[in-house]
Amino acid sequence: MTEENGMSPAVRVGDFYQWIREDWIAISADAQGNSPGLLNFGFWQPGTSNLFEAQMAMYDRIIGWLDSLSPEWKGLEIGCGIGGTAVRLTAETGVGLTCLDLVGIQLDYARKRAREAGVTDKVDFKQGDAMAMDLPDNHYDFSYSMESTFHYPDVPAFLRENHRVLKPGARGVIADITCECPEAVMFREGNYFYGFDQMRNWLTAAGFELVAVDRIGDLVFGPLYRFMCSMASGSDPKLRRFWRLVLKNYSELAAQGQMGYDIFVVRKGPAVHAAATSIRAE
Repeated sequence: MTEENGMSPAVRVGDFYQWIREDWIAISADAQGNSPGLLNFGFWQPGTSNLFEAQMAMYDRIIGWLDSLSPEWKGLEIGCGIGGTAVRLTAETGVGLTCLDLVGIQLDYARKRAREAGVTDKVDFKQGDAMAMDLPDNHYDFSYSMESTFHYPDVPAFLRENHRVLKPGARGVIADITCECPEAVMFREGNYFYGFDQMRNWLTAAGFELVAVDRIGDLVFGPLYRFMCSMASGSDPKLRRFWRLVLKNYSELAAQGQMGYDIFVVRKGPAVHAAATSIRAE
C-alpha cells in the first residue's frame, strides 16, 4: 500500500482504531456489558434504542444477502476488525472463514473472541492487504466486507482481488459509505470516499454482476448521530466530541443526498438476466 503524508496505511488505520476501539466497544455493549465485537455504525430500524441492537441488525441485514450458507463452504471476510461478525457467522452456520485485516492488533482481539466462542478451528485470521491479497484464485464460496472499503486508496484493486479469489458463481457483499461530494467530508485524512455510480462502474469493470443494491443511509447516519448526542462524554471527552462532529457532518450530507450507506450484492460470473439487478431502499 502507498504511503500518505509519510505514514503507511497500516500505521494510520491502526492508530485510528487504537484511539476509538475501546470506547466504541464500550458504547456498543448491551445492558449486561456484552459486546457484539463490531465497530460498525449499525442499522437503526424503528424502535432501535442502542448501538448494540443496531449493530446486530446490521449484521442480519448484510449476512442476509448471502442467502443459505452451507457448512461445507469456505468464506472470506475482508476487513474483519475485531472479529464479531466472523465469530457469530461461524458459530451460527458452521462455515469456515478466512478473515483478512490490515491491523495486527485488531486480529489479536478477533482471535481472543474466537477462542472464547470455541470456533478457532473454523476461523483463520490473517494480516494482509485487501488490495493485494495473498490468497488463491477461485477459492471462496462467498465474501463480504463491512465498513472497510473507504480505507483503501485503490478501491478498483480491492474489487479485482475480491473477484479473483471467489469461485465462479460465488456471491459477494460490500457494505459501506458512499459520498458524492468527498471534499465536504470533515476529517478526510485516510478516508477514500467514492460515489454510488462510481462504485457500480468499478464493480462492473472488475467483472462482477450486480445482483442488488440495498440503500440504507436514512437508517444509519441520523439515528446514530442522535444516539451519540444522547450519551455522556465518557472517559475521553475529546473522542466523543469528534464523533458528534463527524456524525453531524455525515447526517447533514445524507439529508442533502450527498452521502449514503449502500450494500452492494454482487456475483462472480456473467450476468444471467439484466433484470435481476434491484435497488432496495428504506
